[in-house]
Amino acid sequence: MSDVLRNSAEHTKALLKLELEIRKHELEEQLFYNSLERIFIEERIYKERKFETAKDIDEVVVFVDSKLEPYKKTFIREVTRDDIIRLFGNQDAAHPRSSTRTRLMNLSRR
Repeated sequence: MSDVLRNSAEHTKALLKLELEIRKHELEEQLFYNSLERIFIEERIYKERKFETAKDIDEVVVFVDSKLEPYKKTFIREVTRDDIIRLFGNQDAAHPRSSTRTRLMNLSRR
């Protein structure tokens, strides 16, 4: 009977460890994205002329990526195209970037 109990305890321990690793990854991703968004807003990247006059979404992504360059060494992982595009999607109408979102959505449809 002690072998069954030991095996059960080891299995439970492994499951708990896995759950903690998953949660840690989720929190790291949240911290990463919050940092990315904070920089995007505080540095007013969305207000720069080159951002506002971009011809398409690819040009916007390249521009934002270049503006993030000085901060990249502080991030826990590489900034991807999807990360940058996500910056434009988490806005509501009351947010100062709402017109930026509309413009970017139009660019992405071209």
